[in-house]
Amino acid sequence: MKIIGKDDKIYLKKLDLDDAYDLRKWSMNEDERLKGYNYGNFSQIDCEVWFMNVNIYRKRYFAVRKIDDDSFIAFIGLKNYNPILRKSELGIVFDPQYTSRGYGFKAMQILLDYYFEDLKFNELYLDVNNFNKRAISLYEKLGFKKCGDTIEIFENQEIYPDDKYFLMKNGKIYSFITKMKIRKDGR
Repeated sequence: MKIIGKDDKIYLKKLDLDDAYDLRKWSMNEDERLKGYNYGNFSQIDCEVWFMNVNIYRKRYFAVRKIDDDSFIAFIGLKNYNPILRKSELGIVFDPQYTSRGYGFKAMQILLDYYFEDLKFNELYLDVNNFNKRAISLYEKLGFKKCGDTIEIFENQEIYPDDKYFLMKNGKIYSFITKMKIRKDGR
Protein backbone atom coordinates (compact mmCIF):
# COMPACT_ATOMS: atom_id res chain seq x y z
CA MET A 1 0.00 0.00 0.00
CA LYS A 2 1.52 3.28 -1.13
CA ILE A 3 0.49 6.23 1.00
CA ILE A 4 0.58 9.43 -1.05
CA GLY A 5 0.31 11.72 1.96
CA LYS A 6 -0.86 11.98 5.53
CA ASP A 7 -1.23 14.23 8.53
CA ASP A 8 -1.94 13.45 12.18
CA LYS A 9 -5.54 12.24 11.55
CA ILE A 10 -5.85 10.87 7.99
CA TYR A 11 -3.90 9.41 5.11
CA LEU A 12 -4.51 9.14 1.35
CA LYS A 13 -3.63 6.11 -0.73
CA LYS A 14 -4.46 4.75 -4.14
CA LEU A 15 -7.98 3.33 -3.98
CA ASP A 16 -8.18 -0.47 -4.20
CA LEU A 17 -10.96 -3.08 -4.27
CA ASP A 18 -10.96 -3.45 -0.47
CA ASP A 19 -11.73 0.27 -0.22
CA ALA A 20 -14.61 -0.21 -2.66
CA TYR A 21 -16.01 -3.02 -0.49
CA ASP A 22 -15.82 -0.69 2.52
CA LEU A 23 -18.30 1.65 0.81
CA ARG A 24 -20.97 -0.71 2.19
CA LYS A 25 -20.13 0.55 5.70
CA TRP A 26 -21.00 4.14 4.81
CA SER A 27 -24.06 5.88 6.23
CA MET A 28 -26.75 7.30 3.96
CA ASN A 29 -27.36 10.93 3.03
CA GLU A 30 -30.67 12.24 4.33
CA ASP A 31 -30.75 15.12 1.84
CA GLU A 32 -32.55 13.82 -1.26
CA ARG A 33 -30.34 16.03 -3.44
CA LEU A 34 -27.38 13.85 -2.36
CA LYS A 35 -29.11 10.52 -2.99
CA GLY A 36 -26.67 9.74 -5.82
CA TYR A 37 -23.86 9.57 -3.25
CA ASN A 38 -25.43 6.82 -1.14
CA TYR A 39 -23.06 3.88 -1.25
CA GLY A 40 -24.03 2.23 2.03
CA ASN A 41 -26.62 0.01 0.33
CA PHE A 42 -24.20 -1.33 -2.31
CA SER A 43 -23.96 -5.07 -2.84
CA GLN A 44 -20.61 -6.77 -3.38
CA ILE A 45 -21.24 -6.72 -7.14
CA ASP A 46 -22.14 -2.99 -7.00
CA CYS A 47 -18.80 -2.33 -5.29
CA GLU A 48 -16.91 -4.31 -7.92
CA VAL A 49 -18.64 -2.56 -10.83
CA TRP A 50 -18.08 0.84 -9.21
CA PHE A 51 -14.39 0.01 -8.70
CA MET A 52 -14.00 -1.05 -12.35
CA ASN A 53 -15.61 2.23 -13.44
CA VAL A 54 -13.24 4.41 -11.41
CA ASN A 55 -10.15 2.32 -12.11
CA ILE A 56 -9.81 3.05 -15.83
CA TYR A 57 -7.64 5.12 -18.13
CA ARG A 58 -7.72 8.88 -17.45
CA LYS A 59 -8.98 8.42 -13.89
CA ARG A 60 -7.03 8.23 -10.62
CA TYR A 61 -8.90 7.59 -7.39
CA PHE A 62 -7.65 7.81 -3.82
CA ALA A 63 -9.02 6.51 -0.53
CA VAL A 64 -9.09 8.78 2.51
CA ARG A 65 -8.68 6.75 5.71
CA LYS A 66 -8.51 7.69 9.37
CA ILE A 67 -5.21 6.86 11.04
CA ASP A 68 -6.68 5.88 14.43
CA ASP A 69 -9.03 3.11 13.23
CA ASP A 70 -8.33 2.86 9.47
CA SER A 71 -11.95 3.75 8.62
CA PHE A 72 -12.56 4.51 4.93
CA ILE A 73 -14.18 7.95 5.17
CA ALA A 74 -13.94 9.42 1.66
CA PHE A 75 -12.64 9.07 -1.84
CA ILE A 76 -11.11 11.67 -4.11
CA GLY A 77 -11.11 11.25 -7.87
CA LEU A 78 -9.03 12.87 -10.56
CA LYS A 79 -11.06 12.55 -13.75
CA ASN A 80 -10.03 13.46 -17.30
CA TYR A 81 -6.52 12.93 -15.98
CA ASN A 82 -4.17 14.40 -18.58
CA PRO A 83 -0.44 14.10 -17.85
CA ILE A 84 0.45 15.81 -21.13
CA LEU A 85 -1.54 18.99 -20.45
CA ARG A 86 -0.95 18.50 -16.70
CA LYS A 87 -4.56 19.01 -15.65
CA SER A 88 -7.59 17.04 -14.47
CA GLU A 89 -11.00 17.41 -12.81
CA LEU A 90 -11.66 16.84 -9.13
CA GLY A 91 -14.39 14.80 -7.51
CA ILE A 92 -14.63 14.20 -3.77
CA VAL A 93 -17.23 12.23 -1.80
CA PHE A 94 -17.40 11.71 1.96
CA ASP A 95 -19.25 9.22 4.10
CA PRO A 96 -21.97 11.56 5.51
CA GLN A 97 -21.02 10.76 9.10
CA TYR A 98 -17.60 12.37 8.53
CA THR A 99 -18.67 15.67 6.95
CA SER A 100 -18.24 19.02 8.72
CA ARG A 101 -15.40 17.67 10.88
CA GLY A 102 -12.42 19.20 9.05
CA TYR A 103 -11.47 16.02 7.23
CA GLY A 104 -12.32 17.48 3.81
CA PHE A 105 -9.92 20.38 4.25
CA LYS A 106 -7.14 18.07 5.49
CA ALA A 107 -7.70 15.54 2.69
CA MET A 108 -7.70 18.25 0.04
CA GLN A 109 -4.52 19.83 1.40
CA ILE A 110 -2.78 16.45 1.13
CA LEU A 111 -4.19 15.86 -2.35
CA LEU A 112 -3.19 19.33 -3.61
CA ASP A 113 0.37 18.92 -2.31
CA TYR A 114 0.64 15.57 -4.06
CA TYR A 115 -1.00 16.89 -7.24
CA PHE A 116 1.12 20.01 -7.65
CA GLU A 117 4.42 18.92 -6.05
CA ASP A 118 4.74 15.19 -6.77
CA LEU A 119 2.73 14.83 -9.98
CA LYS A 120 3.83 18.30 -11.19
CA PHE A 121 0.38 19.09 -12.57
CA ASN A 122 -0.55 22.74 -13.19
CA GLU A 123 -4.35 23.04 -13.04
CA LEU A 124 -7.20 21.32 -11.24
CA TYR A 125 -10.82 21.94 -12.21
CA LEU A 126 -14.11 21.03 -10.57
CA ASP A 127 -17.87 21.41 -10.98
CA VAL A 128 -20.00 21.86 -7.87
CA ASN A 129 -23.77 22.07 -7.45
CA ASN A 130 -24.73 25.57 -6.29
CA PHE A 131 -26.80 24.09 -3.45
CA ASN A 132 -23.65 22.50 -1.98
CA LYS A 133 -22.59 25.56 0.03
CA ARG A 134 -20.37 23.52 2.35
CA ALA A 135 -18.30 22.24 -0.59
CA ILE A 136 -18.09 25.68 -2.22
CA SER A 137 -16.83 27.15 1.05
CA LEU A 138 -14.18 24.42 1.31
CA TYR A 139 -12.97 24.97 -2.24
CA GLU A 140 -12.73 28.74 -1.74
CA LYS A 141 -10.81 28.22 1.51
CA LEU A 142 -8.34 26.03 -0.40
CA GLY A 143 -7.81 28.71 -3.07
CA PHE A 144 -10.11 27.55 -5.87
CA LYS A 145 -11.50 30.41 -7.96
CA LYS A 146 -14.80 30.56 -9.80
CA CYS A 147 -14.26 30.33 -13.56
CA GLY A 148 -17.77 29.84 -14.92
CA ASP A 149 -21.35 28.66 -14.54
CA THR A 150 -23.38 26.04 -16.32
CA ILE A 151 -26.39 23.79 -15.90
CA GLU A 152 -26.44 19.99 -16.00
CA ILE A 153 -29.20 17.42 -15.94
CA PHE A 154 -29.56 16.51 -12.28
CA GLU A 155 -28.98 12.84 -11.46
CA ASN A 156 -32.01 12.54 -9.15
CA GLN A 157 -35.02 13.39 -11.29
CA GLU A 158 -37.38 12.50 -8.41
CA ILE A 159 -36.67 15.58 -6.26
CA TYR A 160 -38.88 18.62 -5.97
CA PRO A 161 -36.77 21.32 -7.65
CA ASP A 162 -36.57 24.75 -6.05
CA ASP A 163 -36.03 27.78 -8.30
CA LYS A 164 -32.86 28.88 -6.52
CA TYR A 165 -30.73 25.84 -7.40
CA PHE A 166 -32.66 24.04 -10.13
CA LEU A 167 -34.27 24.68 -13.48
CA MET A 168 -37.09 22.70 -15.05
CA LYS A 169 -36.60 22.51 -18.82
CA ASN A 170 -38.24 20.18 -21.34
CA GLY A 171 -39.57 18.00 -18.52
CA LYS A 172 -36.10 17.50 -17.01
CA ILE A 173 -34.56 18.88 -13.82
CA TYR A 174 -31.28 20.75 -14.29
CA SER A 175 -28.94 21.84 -11.51
CA PHE A 176 -27.10 25.16 -11.50
CA ILE A 177 -23.36 24.42 -11.39
CA THR A 178 -20.37 26.57 -10.45
CA LYS A 179 -17.13 25.79 -12.28
CA MET A 180 -13.94 26.35 -10.27
CA LYS A 181 -10.22 25.90 -10.75
CA ILE A 182 -6.95 26.18 -8.89
CA ARG A 183 -3.55 26.63 -10.49
CA LYS A 184 -0.13 25.74 -9.19
CA ASP A 185 0.99 29.34 -9.76
CA GLY A 186 -2.06 30.68 -7.91
CA ARG A 187 -3.72 32.37 -10.90
